[in-house]
Amino acid sequence: MNTIDELREVLEHRAGVPDPTGIIEAARARATHVRRRRRLTAVALAAVVAGAIPVTVAQLRTPDPLPAAPPPYREPGEATLTVRPAPGFFVLRRQIHATGQDVVVRNLDSSDRRDGGSVTAFDPGTYDPAWLKTGERITVGGHPAYYTLTVTSRPSGPATDPAGREAIERSRLLESEGVAVIGWPDPSGAWVVVSGARSREDLRQLAESVRMGPPRKVTSPVQFGWLPDGLRLDYVTADDEPAGPRSVASSARVGFTAEASPTPLQPGSWAEYRDRDTALAAVVQPKNSRGWGEMVGGPGGPSVLSSVPRWQTIGGHRTWYLPEGNPDFAVDSGAHMLVETEKCGVLITLGEPVKISYADLIRTVTQMTVADCTDSATWTPPLK
Repeated sequence: MNTIDELREVLEHRAGVPDPTGIIEAARARATHVRRRRRLTAVALAAVVAGAIPVTVAQLRTPDPLPAAPPPYREPGEATLTVRPAPGFFVLRRQIHATGQDVVVRNLDSSDRRDGGSVTAFDPGTYDPAWLKTGERITVGGHPAYYTLTVTSRPSGPATDPAGREAIERSRLLESEGVAVIGWPDPSGAWVVVSGARSREDLRQLAESVRMGPPRKVTSPVQFGWLPDGLRLDYVTADDEPAGPRSVASSARVGFTAEASPTPLQPGSWAEYRDRDTALAAVVQPKNSRGWGEMVGGPGGPSVLSSVPRWQTIGGHRTWYLPEGNPDFAVDSGAHMLVETEKCGVLITLGEPVKISYADLIRTVTQMTVADCTDSATWTPPLK
């Protein structure tokens, strides 16, 4: 986690609930293999058929036009998933990443046992629904779906990490209760999986609120005009729901990776917390938020990172660079730069091992623009 504030948010709102759907991470590779095998079979069959056609017929026949290639499901930086929760609930967090989309819904009343749930849309070819299809056939929103009750596996990880302890305790509760899941195929080829609600009726209500539409650009309070060579957009997450509690609103995260092959996420998990190479990430939050104040210091006391921030001006913004190995970020490896604007604070993290030079980091920050993170109407796509 990048700030103390984020850690509190996960504990208070249980955003990191482990999902029990048992995704088969090799599904993408298997699907690619199947498609390749079908293409080879089709080519071989075409060759046999062509050899059997008389030459005169083959010369006279006008070849059929090639079918148009299907458009991509969505480009990086686009979303198709929308959730419209019932009254009394709000969207805690939205995320897009290399192989899917996630939305977490929570109850405004934290004392209500109906605490919401999670919705994941897996990109075509990244999900194996075989286990889900063994469940009960139902109808949701006018389309066929499957309902099943499964048991989650207990997550692994250091029990000394507060978030890990929270996930383990939550998992134990789910193991004792069983977990209900509703899923269905979208006409686009994506699979939608809904989980996390405490009753079948609550789960159905959440599933009924799901909408899959045409691709649309996601937005962020930070936009990058230039990036080092080899980086591509990996994920965008946002907590910008105006109806949500003030303590979790107006923050966003953008991550870039140099990896050639995306790694599918477990549903309900978050890209910025996974164990993989995020070459460059940016977390944006209001400058007057508790998390930012604890990092840079303020009226409430000095910074938890350093008693005296060493500020310098870069690109018109006040910045503070902490190189790799700085003890201030003992729980978060890599190099960091803090950037302050009029209303917002941006924490830039370079993943370990740091592969981006300081000169490239300066150029990145110089050509970076930050909107009003407290007003999502001012947000723009993360890449110019």
